[in-house]
Amino acid sequence: MARNTSPKGSSPRAEAQIPQWDEADWDQDQDEAAGHRARRLLSRSNSRFHRLGDNFAALQRWATGERWVKRLAVVIAVLAVIFAGCFGGLWWRLGAGPINLDVATPWLAAAIEDNIGHGNTVEVGGTQIERAGRIRIAVRIRDIVVRDRDHAIVASAPKAEVKLSGTALLMGRLRAESLNLVDAELAVRITRDGQ
Repeated sequence: MARNTSPKGSSPRAEAQIPQWDEADWDQDQDEAAGHRARRLLSRSNSRFHRLGDNFAALQRWATGERWVKRLAVVIAVLAVIFAGCFGGLWWRLGAGPINLDVATPWLAAAIEDNIGHGNTVEVGGTQIERAGRIRIAVRIRDIVVRDRDHAIVASAPKAEVKLSGTALLMGRLRAESLNLVDAELAVRITRDGQ
C-alpha cells in the first residue's frame, strides 16, 4: 500500500518560503494590453484624432513604465523647488531694500560703453539690484557719467536702469539691451558746421 508522505526533512516553514507567482498582476497587464488592442480594432473611425489619442496613450504607458523617466521627473521637480526657493529668498531680502552689487560695476560699464560706442567713456558709481513692480527685479546703476573723446560730459544721471540681454547672459557675456536714465542732464554741443 502506498502512502502519501512528504519528503524527508520537509516542514511547514520550508513550504512557506517557496516563491509564488503573482498571476493577478500578470493577468492584469495582459488584460490591459488586450483591451487596448481590442478598442483599437473595434473603433470604426480611422481619423487622425483617434490615432493621436492612441499614440498619446502609448507614450503615457511607456513613460510610466520607465524608471529613468521617473528619476528625471524627480530631478526636474527638485531643481524647480530649489530655484523657486532661491528666487523667493532673494525677493524676501529685496523687500528690506536694494542689494549692492558693486562686483558687476566694471562689467556693466564696459557693456554700456560697447552699446554707446564712438569713443565715449562711461563712469559708474555703483550697481544695485532692487524690486521693480510685483515680480520684476531691476539692475540699477548709480551716478552714471558719459564723456566724449574730449572728456567733456555728454550726459549724467544720479540713477539709471539697465536691462540686460538674457541670451547674452546664457552665453556667458554681459550685454546691455537698454539704458533708462532717471533725472538725466544732457549737454548738446553744436559745431560751426552744424553737427
